[in-house]
Amino acid sequence: TQKANIHFIDCEVDGLGAANNGINVANAVHSSIQNCSAKGCPGSPGYGLQFKNVCEHSYINGGYAESCTAGIAFGNDISAAGVNNCLVSNVIVKDCEVGIITGYASNNVFDSISIDMGDVLGWGIDLQNNSANNTFKNITGKDINDARSLIRVRSGNNNNFDVSLLDDTNILSATLATIDSGVADTKINIVNVTAAIDPWTRMVTDNSGNNTNIFTRNYKDRTVLLS
Repeated sequence: TQKANIHFIDCEVDGLGAANNGINVANAVHSSIQNCSAKGCPGSPGYGLQFKNVCEHSYINGGYAESCTAGIAFGNDISAAGVNNCLVSNVIVKDCEVGIITGYASNNVFDSISIDMGDVLGWGIDLQNNSANNTFKNITGKDINDARSLIRVRSGNNNNFDVSLLDDTNILSATLATIDSGVADTKINIVNVTAAIDPWTRMVTDNSGNNTNIFTRNYKDRTVLLS
């Protein structure tokens, strides 16, 4: 049963290193998490700021997540119907194993999210379980581990990404995006990049097996630092 008008405002949560969630709003409509912080939630599940199951027409605005398994999560453990028509904006994610993770999420918008991975062995954005028709804009990624990408699309079609900055002066083999088999109609644009070498030749690993995914670079202020 969905609940309405649940609001967390100016809350601070510290998991103290235990396997806990931070702030979790499940099966809600017209609800929000505003200017809240979650930190110290490693292990399982370890989600910092989360909408879960069938959350609709709700938003997360402001705040930050630090040292969690996932900073921002749109999770689901009941059915293939997940978080939809929600907005996340102006959130800072730092030193989490995954910056943003989604499962069965659709028609959501993520705007002005800063993801500093701190070289943790994880993905900046990880879309799973047929997450589709989501929009990510004004995304900043920093210090992506060389074995990972800022964006990983495992499952789901018609997701759009606009990366305002990929900032990693030590970047060697990390990539902008990894697209898994069967994923279609993904659109990814990168505006600015700061890197030790020009990374465009290895920006995207596309394992989709089709030619429907589009990758563009629209550099406004590219800085290429020669090693």
